[in-house]
Amino acid sequence: MNALIIAALVGLALSETARASDVRPEIGAGINQYTPYSDGTWYQIGQPHHLGLTAKVFTVGLTGSWIDRGDRGLDWHADFVDFGPASSHCVCTPLDSNYDTRAHRMRADAVPVPNATFVGHGHVRGLLFKVNAWREWRGMRFGVEAGLGPYRQTWHETVYNWTPSLQMDPHTVTVQTDRKWALAGMVGLSLSRGHYTVAFDHYAMSLPQHYGRTPPIWNGANVLTVTYRF
Repeated sequence: MNALIIAALVGLALSETARASDVRPEIGAGINQYTPYSDGTWYQIGQPHHLGLTAKVFTVGLTGSWIDRGDRGLDWHADFVDFGPASSHCVCTPLDSNYDTRAHRMRADAVPVPNATFVGHGHVRGLLFKVNAWREWRGMRFGVEAGLGPYRQTWHETVYNWTPSLQMDPHTVTVQTDRKWALAGMVGLSLSRGHYTVAFDHYAMSLPQHYGRTPPIWNGANVLTVTYRF
C-alpha cells in the first residue's frame, strides 16, 4: 500500500510537470540479468542446478524535460517495465541443515535423506518513475539517472520427492510468493544521440523477509536497454 501511495504522488508530480514540458512517448527493449539471492534460496551451488536468470525486457512510457539549458538538463521518465521471466532447477537436499552455504557443499554429518528436485519460475512487472541528469558533448548526451516505482512479482516453486525426514514418505510440495506490491529503487548511466538512448541500470528489489519463507529467487536486476523517443 505504501508503494502505491508513493507511486501516486510521484505520478501526480510528473503529470503537473508534463503540462509545461514537451511530452513524448518512448519505447524500449533489452536484456535483463536477475541477481539471485545467496546460495541456499531455491538452489545450492554445490548441487546440480541451473538458473535461467537472463530475460528480454520491454519498456513503454512517457518522457519530458524538467530543465533544458542547451548543453545540460534534467529529464523525467514514467514507464511500464516488464523484466521478463526467470526460472530455476536444482537437485538439492531438502534439509537446510545438511548444506553449508559458506563452503557451498554438503556437510559431513548430513542426514541421509534423498535429494529433492526444486523447479521454479516467475517474473516481475512494474512502473518506474525516474529522472535523468544529462550533459551534452559533441552531439552526445551523457546521463546519470535514478528512480523508484512499485512492482509486482510472482514466483512459483514445485518441489518433487520432498522428504525432510527419514520417517516421512516422499511427496510433492508447491509454494508461491504472495502477490503483493513492493517498491524498487534504481540507479544507472545513459548515453543518448538523437531519438535513441542506451542505458544500463541496476534495480534493487525487496529483501527476502518481505516474502517470509517463500521469497522469489532474485533480489534485483541489471538491465541494459535501447530506448527510442518519438
